[in-house]
Amino acid sequence: MIGLPVKVLVELAVAVKDELKTALDVVLNYSHMTLQNTTLETAVPQLYKAGVQKVFTASPLSMGLLRSAGPQPWHPATQSQKDAVIKAVEYIEKQGHNVADTCMRFVFAKWDGCVIGGWSSVKELEDAVKMWHRVKNGIGREEDERLWKRAREVMGNEVDTMWSSPGKGWIFSDGTKVE
Repeated sequence: MIGLPVKVLVELAVAVKDELKTALDVVLNYSHMTLQNTTLETAVPQLYKAGVQKVFTASPLSMGLLRSAGPQPWHPATQSQKDAVIKAVEYIEKQGHNVADTCMRFVFAKWDGCVIGGWSSVKELEDAVKMWHRVKNGIGREEDERLWKRAREVMGNEVDTMWSSPGKGWIFSDGTKVE
């Protein structure tokens, strides 16, 4: 099973186990284990209780929401979420840190499992691998913890929030529309 809001993933995993008498092998979620949103953490015990064997997290930069240039115009986050993240990005950069590297370190430090990302260049991939090694070797952890804590504080009420999925205006194949 892939994507979907965390609550729905848990509900579906439980329903599969209860109704089909089998468990899902893998659940892949995206944008719910990031510097801005860590809600996948609380769902993991529920997913494992439903028999899920592996839980993967994807999009550690939240589909580009967490990037120094700011989110792309097409990004489905609310304007309030975008504004909060932009403030956090500015804070991180003022501290002399690269936003992508900071976000990758956060995920590698907080998530004990598979992280799936989409890098647009070999250099970006190499940078992510360097961040993994930094985290696993415990380099700069105290400073990172302070940086992450303050960046999340800067985001205020938009920490651990998610945009609508599907978004308002979406029309399903049966003609119903998300209002």
